[in-house]
This record gives sequence, structure tokens and C-alpha cells, in this order.
Amino acid sequence: EVFATFRERLELDHFRIPANSKRFPSAETESKMAISFAMAAASKADFFEYVTLTTGDQIGTMTSKTGLLEHLVGSKRLSAPWMLEGELRNAQLMMAFITDEPDFLWEKPYLQEFVTSTMDLFSVENRREYFNNKCDAQFQLIDSITED
Repeated sequence: EVFATFRERLELDHFRIPANSKRFPSAETESKMAISFAMAAASKADFFEYVTLTTGDQIGTMTSKTGLLEHLVGSKRLSAPWMLEGELRNAQLMMAFITDEPDFLWEKPYLQEFVTSTMDLFSVENRREYFNNKCDAQFQLIDSITED
């Protein structure tokens, strides 16, 4: 049932994909490529938001020096604070490039509106800014826990 609804709405609700024409013989393929690029950016944002959730949960268990010691000794599943910081910095670096313009737009600028509309629909830029703010807050928490 979920997939049937998805199929109905894909064409009619969000994405009016132009059919091939004499002027743009590969318009359908190119527009799908542009939309796919933007949807992939939204998927990456989802993943990196998940990274901040999981690291935030782990940082939450290390609220004090005692908690940090119990965290490091008591559970091998959880990461040390410097490992969490490294994971967050890596995710932040990857997220920095999520809204970069794809190379194919240099040759086909008429596809820009497909990319922009889809990214706006999924709030990719706003989510990137929120992600960076959340990472900064988690870096401050890690610093406060690991200070001497």
C-alpha cells in the first residue's frame, strides 16, 4: 500500500518530469538525473543527521568524569570521546559538500531548476545548517567532558 501511494504521487505530486521532445531529445533522462542528484543529497543529510543522533546518545552517557570513566571501562560498544569527535568531524566535512553544484550543470544549466526545486523540497540547505549547529554543540560537550 505504501508503494502504491508512492507510485501515484511520484509523478503527480512532486515531480512533473518532462517527456522527451525534439528540442531536448534526452530531457526525461537528464531531468531524472538532476532530481536523483538532489534526492541523493537529501539521503546523505538523513544519514548524517543519524550520525549526530547516535553520537549525541553516546556523549549523553559521559556527562561527568565519573561517567566518562564508567563509559570507557564498562562498555566496549561505545566509543571514546576523541573517536566520537573524529566521527563527527568526518561527517561535518562530508556534509559541507552536500549542496555543491553537480558537474553536469555546467553543460546543461537548464536542469538547475530540477536540482534546486528538489533540494528545497527536502530542505537540504536548512538541514545542513542545523547539522553543523548540532555538531558544534556536541564538540562543546566533548570538550567539557574531556577537560582536565
